[in-house]
Amino acid sequence: MVPAPDRRRGDSCRVAPVSHQYSHTSSRFPARIQTNAAVYRLQRRQIHVHLLPSGSPLLRRMDPQLLIVFAILGLTVTLIVTEAFRIDVVAILAMLSLVWAGSITPEQARSGFSSNAVFAIIAVMIMGRGLYKSGITERIANFILQIAGAGRRQIISTVSVTVGLMSGLMQNLGGRRSLPSRHDRHLEAGTDFHL
Repeated sequence: MVPAPDRRRGDSCRVAPVSHQYSHTSSRFPARIQTNAAVYRLQRRQIHVHLLPSGSPLLRRMDPQLLIVFAILGLTVTLIVTEAFRIDVVAILAMLSLVWAGSITPEQARSGFSSNAVFAIIAVMIMGRGLYKSGITERIANFILQIAGAGRRQIISTVSVTVGLMSGLMQNLGGRRSLPSRHDRHLEAGTDFHL
């Protein structure tokens, strides 16, 4: 096994600029540096430092259609995280964007609706919204808050146990969507939300 470079002996290791190769020779430790992958390796007193820079050959060889898919995926994740639109609207827009970009065919887009999981999520969202509109989830939320008290940890643990029990009986998305969040309640009241 080859020893690692020792800076006390004068050995050195420097990273080359992007897309350039050069040799840096120390008095005791010659190192040929290359920058084109994401691995560090040490072989026979040569250090090969591999990075993935922005102008790498991998990105230049990448199919433009793949870049479009990554852009749509990034935008979809951003819209879901920021909650700029409802999650079902974002999902439909993402699917339509992939069809419009030519990444998938309309038949492939429609085939996603043949999955049982998709219909289960749609049904759970409809049922959760119905329970929310009827006021049942409000009663459940008030009961949970009475049990938990006003402490942050008690509220988190009580809600976690409740959702955990509910997720054993229904889809996980339904367990989250059937309980109104404190954030939703503060939005309706027009007050600031801080947990």
